[in-house]
Amino acid sequence: MPITSATPNHEVINVLGSATIFPGEPIFHYSGIILHINAVQSATFSGTFEGVVEVEWHIIINGISGQMKTVGMGNFTGYMFKDTPDEKWGTFTFTTVGNGIGFNFYNEWNVIKGTDGLSNIHGKGTLSGTISLTDTYEATYSGLVFFSP
Repeated sequence: MPITSATPNHEVINVLGSATIFPGEPIFHYSGIILHINAVQSATFSGTFEGVVEVEWHIIINGISGQMKTVGMGNFTGYMFKDTPDEKWGTFTFTTVGNGIGFNFYNEWNVIKGTDGLSNIHGKGTLSGTISLTDTYEATYSGLVFFSP
């Protein structure tokens, strides 16, 4: 677990891992050449974060260029550093925005607030993969977080 000092009061922690994301029940709406998709998807995370996530997505795809824009809000419930002396359990809410071509996406996430052992968590990072609205798919995450005193 690489840790570097960000400020005298905060240690920045490098987080990384993978996510298995399960299909939701998407709602499709066409507006000319633009496809709008709303979906709620759940996922299991492994790596630095081990637990479950539920994200509500709004996805926009240009039917000609294939460009995709995503925005979502989600909740993580689980562990950070499971089975280590630094283990923490809790939840946190995050936002995610991103883009892609076709169904290949690159999103940036930002922690809004946490509870319990994750109550003072702050941070941001990325999530990337190839989205599927009908099948389970894999993604990877990475980022930097810190805990305020």
